[in-house]
Amino acid sequence: MTRCKVDIESIYGGNNGECVNFLQVWCEPRKCHVDNGESLACEKMATMNALKNIDALEVKGILIRIDGVVCAFGIGSRLTDTMGVLNFEKAHASIKGLYQFLDNERAEHLFAGCEYINKESDMKLLNLAQPKESYNPVNMISPIA
Repeated sequence: MTRCKVDIESIYGGNNGECVNFLQVWCEPRKCHVDNGESLACEKMATMNALKNIDALEVKGILIRIDGVVCAFGIGSRLTDTMGVLNFEKAHASIKGLYQFLDNERAEHLFAGCEYINKESDMKLLNLAQPKESYNPVNMISPIA
């Protein structure tokens, strides 16, 4: 079994460009660029803006490197003293367990002391809804249509 070196870092102005590059790679097979009116295209733009302005915004982020290469990142903010909000998360889906590892590290590094973590909307996409439901949420609120 091959061992990989895993590093976790805070995202800041000095490494945010690597996350932007990873976002581009993440978006290629998902065609995030197709139409700015589509939800993934809008999310890509919002994520890029958050990354590029991370030092000025009231958000924090972590990235995960595997063997020196950014393979995942998450950005979150505090909604209240007891609730953190996961604003953006991206990871290589081909690396089994990476999203779960990112969730665990983000909870520890970004949301320490929070009782709840709001994972926001699943945009009614089954591949997002099922993993979120697997965390056995305390409460789910359906968006207003």
